[in-house]
Amino acid sequence: MRDKHLRLDQQRLSKVKKVLRARTETEALHAAMDRVLADADIDRALRQVKGKVNVEPVFEPK
Repeated sequence: MRDKHLRLDQQRLSKVKKVLRARTETEALHAAMDRVLADADIDRALRQVKGKVNVEPVFEPK
């Protein structure tokens, strides 16, 4: 782990902290980065199966 000095938008950071229910700003940033990395993994997996599988709806639209 390294110390970093960043210029961040405090309003956005406070919103992220609230949305993610983080106790600290550091925890909020770590959680946000974890979500970005998880989204990248999902995106990569979906691109690998693109055109190779059929997806059928599970729920009928109302």
